Amino acid sequence: MNHKQINTAVLVVGQGLAGTCLSYQLHKKNIDFLVLDNSHYRSSSLVAAGLINPVVFKRLTKSWMADDLMPYLDAFYQEMEGLLNCSFYEKKYLLRILKSAEEINTWQEKKGNGFENYLGNISSKKNFQIPLKKESNLGRVNACSVDISILLNSWRDYISNREKLITEKLGYSQINFTDNGVEIQINDKKIVARKIIFCEGAAGAKNPLFSWLPFNLSKGDILTLKNNDYLSKDILNNGNFYLPTNDGVIKMGSTYNWNDLSYEKDEEGKKTLLEKAQKTLSGKTELINHQVGIRPTVKDRRPFLGRHPKHNNAYIFNGLGTKGAMLAPYFSEQMMEFIVNGKKLSNEVDILRFG
Repeated sequence: MNHKQINTAVLVVGQGLAGTCLSYQLHKKNIDFLVLDNSHYRSSSLVAAGLINPVVFKRLTKSWMADDLMPYLDAFYQEMEGLLNCSFYEKKYLLRILKSAEEINTWQEKKGNGFENYLGNISSKKNFQIPLKKESNLGRVNACSVDISILLNSWRDYISNREKLITEKLGYSQINFTDNGVEIQINDKKIVARKIIFCEGAAGAKNPLFSWLPFNLSKGDILTLKNNDYLSKDILNNGNFYLPTNDGVIKMGSTYNWNDLSYEKDEEGKKTLLEKAQKTLSGKTELINHQVGIRPTVKDRRPFLGRHPKHNNAYIFNGLGTKGAMLAPYFSEQMMEFIVNGKKLSNEVDILRFG
């Protein structure tokens, strides 16, 4: 059999959010790359709501590195929209239901103390077109959302049209490390790359090259609901999030399950979310869809970036967890600079932190 040899500088394995952002960074720098993806690696990214919230409500603190991440992702996603001629990024208010006088007081104190870019005024529900069952105090957060499905599918079309995408399934036994990089034999193709970067999401937990990294995968259920009275574009948070996508159509989530990591829908999780929605929203709320994703979460809640300790041409960019839409733009540039220019990674994300 004659094998078609395909040469590239960088082979990116996986076209979820991490692989998409990293390959875009390579594209911007005119670095020759290929993306290898058979759609499996995109599954959880496509389910994700794409909500970007710079605030942690539990103690009303800023999300990790929010002051660096938020300005960067704003420019990054708008730039990608321009290249791909599509719209997937939107700035929105996130409205947090404040349930006690203590929460209201804490909000007012933080609002003028380093949180000016993130926390807004407290308003009542009558100022927003959200059908809340109870009169509530709503704290406003400057947030945003990414329609990850549009982003990933648009980038997939872009690289496919430029013959930068290979839609084959990779078996780890097919990888042969050489002095100059890697060689991978897949069906009638022989891929020769100087460097290989694994951006596999939850599937990366089964990658034997990086099996020593402490993944802590979690399963999440997300519901798509219909409530014709929910006319606001604003996101609601009441412990769960309610993210409007179209008039009256809302994505709601999410559950966390660290024990059942199958892609089977969790009926108990669906029931719990529906009950919460019906307690929170007035009017008729219908279930349209129920989806499940496995998050590539990490025990210390920091991403995995770095080079394999033995194979100098093998790298990983993974572990973006629940805040992937917020982390991927900034750290994809850091990963690209490390791969291409040898620029040092931040200690907090370098896999060397695990020895």
